[in-house]
Amino acid sequence: MAQDVLAEAVQHHEAGRLKKAEKLYRGVLKANPKNSVALNLLGVLNYQAGRHSKAVSISPDYAFAHFNLGNVYKYRGKLTEAEAAFRRVVTLSPNDAGAHGNLGAVLQEQGRHADSQLAFDKAVELEPASPEAHFNLANVLLDLRDEDRAIAAFQRALALKPDYAEAHANLGTLFLGQGEFEQAIAALRHAVELEPGLAEAHANLGFVQNELGDVEAALNALETAIGLNPDLAEAHNNLGSALKSLHKFADAAAAFRRAIRLRPDFAEAHINLGNTLFQQQDLDGASAALDAALALDPDNVDAIRTAANLWERANRADAARPFIEQGLRLAPEDHELNLLAAKCERRDGNIEQAIARLEKIDRAAAPARSAMNISYELGRLHDQQDNYQAAFGCFTEANKRSRDFPAHAEIDKNHFLDMLAAIDSTLSEAWIDAWTDTPDLAERQTPVFFFGFPRSGTTLVEQVLASHPDIETLDEQPAVDEMLGLLPGFPESYPDALANLTADEIARMRARYFEVADEFLKGEPSGLMIDKMPLNIVHVAMIRRIFPQAKMILALRHPYDVCLSCFMQNFEIGPAMANFFSLEDAANLYAKVMTLWQKIVQTLPLEFHTVKYEDFVDDFESETAVLLKFLGTEWDASMAQYTEHAKRRARIATVSYDQVVEPIYRRAQYRWKNYRNEIATSFDALKPFAETFGYDAS
Repeated sequence: MAQDVLAEAVQHHEAGRLKKAEKLYRGVLKANPKNSVALNLLGVLNYQAGRHSKAVSISPDYAFAHFNLGNVYKYRGKLTEAEAAFRRVVTLSPNDAGAHGNLGAVLQEQGRHADSQLAFDKAVELEPASPEAHFNLANVLLDLRDEDRAIAAFQRALALKPDYAEAHANLGTLFLGQGEFEQAIAALRHAVELEPGLAEAHANLGFVQNELGDVEAALNALETAIGLNPDLAEAHNNLGSALKSLHKFADAAAAFRRAIRLRPDFAEAHINLGNTLFQQQDLDGASAALDAALALDPDNVDAIRTAANLWERANRADAARPFIEQGLRLAPEDHELNLLAAKCERRDGNIEQAIARLEKIDRAAAPARSAMNISYELGRLHDQQDNYQAAFGCFTEANKRSRDFPAHAEIDKNHFLDMLAAIDSTLSEAWIDAWTDTPDLAERQTPVFFFGFPRSGTTLVEQVLASHPDIETLDEQPAVDEMLGLLPGFPESYPDALANLTADEIARMRARYFEVADEFLKGEPSGLMIDKMPLNIVHVAMIRRIFPQAKMILALRHPYDVCLSCFMQNFEIGPAMANFFSLEDAANLYAKVMTLWQKIVQTLPLEFHTVKYEDFVDDFESETAVLLKFLGTEWDASMAQYTEHAKRRARIATVSYDQVVEPIYRRAQYRWKNYRNEIATSFDALKPFAETFGYDAS
């Protein structure tokens, strides 16, 4: 009896004795080729034995066999065959949600996202309580750039399965792409809490934390990601961005290069490498990195925009314009490209054209960073048109946008003020008398430190000095900050711990200083080095402690002009620059910094020379000659063409990069008088300093 033979075959089958079971199934089918049970079970057996095609041929109408065959094809990368198998399943079994889902996955893998969405929609319709179905639909909606529906689908998946780590991770990545960093960080944190092994989620979390200014947390997340998956190129790329935020440019470049080695077609890493090399004043290397990104995709707007920005920042508007034009052909509404176009128009004197271009942009609807940058540029344009009321309105808007920008909102201006207060309260003759001996400096020539309140003309003077063949300048690089970071117990111990430094500790701090300086200086270190960093004025006691023989240069400018100019600048924001969002805060910081300077001069024996911006502009050669005499050198004819030297520099680090390549002009002198009505009483605290430094405050 066939039933008895089938029963025996099933016993062998269940026991794993597949050969005996197969022999019995074939015996039944020899007697009755249409026995559906034997056909079905022989198909299952062939599938179990890995003979998937044979399983289907035995039972061509058996959906399960086609389903399993589709999975095998998908696993082997045979997507066309997998699609055919799953389509056969949904024909045989139209209500099989899993088959529709698998079909959707195969179509998605082929890049056929619209067809894939139809399949995933059907899977959701058939099985609305499946979190996986909603998750899959959300992912293909992302491919189709339907972000609103994707968010809704992810949220439905999470409503059904709140501990769905992958859904939290992908939703966080979506928010990241939208610039919704607070929502992104919440979703990504939830993801890694639920599933600590999600390397990509850690990598994206690190990216967002860096964007929000929490660099230490970003580094931790990225190191975790790389520990989980050392071959994750995105993690190395994001690590490079975090290191770049710390001005660790050599380490950042190394991270970007690792990302590129892992994924040579990673255009974003090439772009980031280009930006970093530009920071290191390697213009050729930066240009080559961006060329590599554009070789991968000639229409990559990010790479085009970055190249345009690089050349504009290098004061090579001629090289920037072709990239700007190409970018605007591809993306005519791109905010940053239009901003760069406006900057070039300003350079050409086409102020009205630049204003018209930027006024077309709806700043309320633009991304926060773009709206901020555009507001600053509009303020500058209106100022050049002598439309001071409009200019002041734009600068006020720009500063509000900068203050509210996510990465700036977490920065506490009081950190810098608290440090000033600590230095001021510690600084005394008794404290200085208690300092241990400072060893002689033998390894390198002592640097000259050039400082002053920001916007006091340091960049102009530094560019003039840099054109001297026997002078090297360090242009606003963190050498002093890096040295300060080696102070035992820093930051809590600063400045108290300066008094008890050992000779070895001082030697280590000096060595770190020169290590950082050499990263930015060209050629072998020799001759006179001038370290220009305006706010090093607050660290003069520390500089004097580590370099007791150092000469110093103080830049002065009318306090009203200085504070107004700081209010007008699009600075890179840290605790110090966060004090420039309002005129009142700028004046308050000036008063505290210059009060400390006056106390330093009274307390410490310093060898310093003062350069007044107004005098330098009025009689550049005479003032330069006096300064050179203080430095122990003489005028060189090349200094008369300092603007040409400035144009040849790969990068000028300050916000006035485009001004110092112009011949000396006087339009910035006493600019504050154009804004008397706007300033009103904001600068009352500055009057005593104006009088002390010999300026008219009326």
